[in-house]
Amino acid sequence: MISPRTLITTVLALASMVSANPLSDVDDLAIPEVSSSNNADAGASELLSRAASKYACPAAMNGPGYNWPAHTFSSRQAEAALKTAERYQQRKGMSWKPKSVDYPHFYKDFEKFDFQCGKNKAEFPIQMDGKVAVAGTPDVRQVPDRIIYEYTWLKVGRNKSLKTRICGVIRHGPGNFVNCPAK
Repeated sequence: MISPRTLITTVLALASMVSANPLSDVDDLAIPEVSSSNNADAGASELLSRAASKYACPAAMNGPGYNWPAHTFSSRQAEAALKTAERYQQRKGMSWKPKSVDYPHFYKDFEKFDFQCGKNKAEFPIQMDGKVAVAGTPDVRQVPDRIIYEYTWLKVGRNKSLKTRICGVIRHGPGNFVNCPAK
């Protein structure tokens, strides 16, 4: 049986080898957050199931010129968007209070999706063309999809670092967000 530590080390090594082409057509393993657990099998199982996640966004009819076809994001695309959001949020620091037009910004969860994450959540655009969004103010009509992620600030010595994990993917639908369920 492979220990969770060996499995994580292997995933990290593979991820670093393929990072030169982060959005290839192959749905390679992402580097998900593994919860600490006394049960090694549960940790390894969680890692494998999260690594295989894809997020299926339904078609959304948002008006002339803004109708979006159904689209599936790989875990690798979601992880790339997460890492970009994390870098922006880390640079801004713990005291940053983004406006709703800034990205990333705090996720308010008006729709009450059942994400298995804590209360500190943020959102960041994820693009259908495979490119990673740049922070700023993307027009939601042009980039309708968002990753939702949980974040925690950790103090390490004198430094504060940001720990994140993906909660899910959502899409601007007509009126409200719609969930892009993991499959």
